[in-house]
Amino acid sequence: MPSEDFGKYTLTMRTNEHNHKNQRAHLHVSINDVEIGTMFLDRTYREGKILSRDLKKLSKIITENAAKYQALWDEYQGSKYCCE
Repeated sequence: MPSEDFGKYTLTMRTNEHNHKNQRAHLHVSINDVEIGTMFLDRTYREGKILSRDLKKLSKIITENAAKYQALWDEYQGSKYCCE
């Protein structure tokens, strides 16, 4: 499963979700090795609680890497996403 570390943040894309519900591309978010929820590539956060400062930092990381993450999602899940 593709995973990337950014200091205390880890973003993981699970390859075994099989996208049976045509989910939008998203990443599982961990802070200090504790999974706290998921975030879509449009920076929408779901599940769990997150501090606003962490959300801002994660949003920046995801924005800067959205094209790469979408390509991985398309490869593993076969889903399309539009970040408009």
